[in-house]
Amino acid sequence: MDRPETLRILQLLADGVDPHSGEVFENSSPYQHPQVVRALFHALKVLEKTATAPEAPASKTAPEKPAPPELNLSELSGEEQERFEKLRAWRTEQARKQNTPQYTVAHNRQLFEMAQLKDLSFASLSGIKGFGGKRAEKYAEEIQRLLEE
Repeated sequence: MDRPETLRILQLLADGVDPHSGEVFENSSPYQHPQVVRALFHALKVLEKTATAPEAPASKTAPEKPAPPELNLSELSGEEQERFEKLRAWRTEQARKQNTPQYTVAHNRQLFEMAQLKDLSFASLSGIKGFGGKRAEKYAEEIQRLLEE
């Protein structure tokens, strides 16, 4: 792992955000404990100070994937933001029921796109990158009911 990626992950953890799913950690998460947050910020400062030293190139067989673009909720209208929050709550409940991580139900980017859909048909939902096929079959009707309330 290269230094910028390490710094990005540490910064997200220190900010209370899961670096893989983009979800804000719950208040009961160890990453929300003040001492842990302080330790993460301290580690960031130390790494940033040592960033001037050249890093040895890592041997890789495949190039690293670029970090996903961050979601900008201000791009959503008020109604779309409400839909996004409904979808997040629904996803949390689904993950709890299934005893699985939230990202296995849907990623933030997918919820973001769903919140913007005017047409909640199976075809529209399955057209969201990474949400087609089995996920759309499994959740489409439930999402339609949730967002039509």
